[in-house]
Amino acid sequence: MAKESRILKAMYALVKDQESKTGWPIDAAAISQQTPGLSLGEIEQEMRDLQVKKLVQIDHAPDMTLFCRLTEAGLEEAEKAARH
Repeated sequence: MAKESRILKAMYALVKDQESKTGWPIDAAAISQQTPGLSLGEIEQEMRDLQVKKLVQIDHAPDMTLFCRLTEAGLEEAEKAARH
């Protein structure tokens, strides 16, 4: 749960200034810059876990890089994580 909270907080930091917070693609490398100490593998696994919880939608870039977008529910959870 601690990792999930850190990742949601990082995701919110990446999208908070974007016009479409739920449409902005977030990749593991960008999250990694916000969460020192977590490997890309850990971040990608958390992204998959968040997809199961319907907090993000996962997609692949043309180079097969994994990225996600926050859902409305995910945005709410990310905002909560950012406040704590």
